[in-house]
Amino acid sequence: MWFTKVVKDNNFFLLFLLLVTAAVASVYIYLHKAKTINAQMGEQVEVGINGL
Repeated sequence: MWFTKVVKDNNFFLLFLLLVTAAVASVYIYLHKAKTINAQMGEQVEVGINGL
């Protein structure tokens, strides 16, 4: 199977996993920030900034 072949090449697999994780995380953070800002300007935004 191609998957076991990819897993054996650990460097490629870890890099791919890292890229996917980073992409998912950035999209999630972007959507979460957009939701927070749209929901309520002010307190929630300040809490979000302080939470970082």
